[in-house]
Amino acid sequence: QEYSIKGVRPDEEAIDKQLNLALADILSFNLEERDDFISKSALHVNQAKEVIAAKGITCPSVLVNGLYCSLTDARKRGGELEQVMMYLVRLEIQALATATFEGNLTNKILDSHPGGAYGWIHRDATSRYVPFIQDELSFPPEYVVMRPYINTMGRTGELFTHEHIVNYLGEDNKTVKETTIWVVSDASHVAGKAVLDAAVEFSQRNIKGPQCVANARVAILHPPGVAPSPVAREAAQKFRSDHFSNSDLDRLLGQQSNFVAELLGRERMARYNPPAAGMIIVNGRILDIPRDHKVDQEDFCLLLSQEHRARIDILRNIF
Repeated sequence: QEYSIKGVRPDEEAIDKQLNLALADILSFNLEERDDFISKSALHVNQAKEVIAAKGITCPSVLVNGLYCSLTDARKRGGELEQVMMYLVRLEIQALATATFEGNLTNKILDSHPGGAYGWIHRDATSRYVPFIQDELSFPPEYVVMRPYINTMGRTGELFTHEHIVNYLGEDNKTVKETTIWVVSDASHVAGKAVLDAAVEFSQRNIKGPQCVANARVAILHPPGVAPSPVAREAAQKFRSDHFSNSDLDRLLGQQSNFVAELLGRERMARYNPPAAGMIIVNGRILDIPRDHKVDQEDFCLLLSQEHRARIDILRNIF
């Protein structure tokens, strides 16, 4: 109140005192003991709960600009609450975009509220919803340790070091980054080649956007259980400065397959089938690409945005 009336910031002791009073008030629900010197935080909480209960709102649920949906409602429609929420957000964004294009809502008004839905979707968030990347309920995450390659099995004839096997795309391929992405796909398969092309385009940053401005590196690996092919050899040679013979490339692809198999472990390899499109490993999280999904470079931007929100931004705030 002092700051809003006088424009003077109170000292730290006064802030701590008011904060402690507010916290004590929140934790106390005996409304009869209140007086004018104690904040009404708990009273507001109770009033909000009463309004919610009177409206018949259940938890968990979402409310997007007045559009309400509970978890039960979502599952009746065959989806999860997060999916319905994103659908409702898209409806609202479309309505905002239409109003803007028709002149009923100007950019000046929108820019005055950068934290609103329009600003959120166009400045800080992603432009699409991809379940296998974002929906961890339907696609429970699995993790591995992205350790360097070591010939722990004592196999003979393995000529290549970790730097050869995990070859990062780009000029600064030896620089450690915040996010490490390993793309495990077969270039000889149409779906796998589309994934590799998207990874290359993403590494070259041909697409721009707030979710793509990040410190990431990308490497391509050959999947287990897939024999080397001329197309796979060509893809392996393409981003390497050293020229290898076909037999050396076959050995390289074989070592990559063995490396991925050891990385995934016996339990996962016991139920492993070479996927059509492949898999993506980002900072240890494994994502199997669904057969019906065509990956493009925006998916990598989305993956990067998701990873930053889930882990990296939290670590930045800590350190």
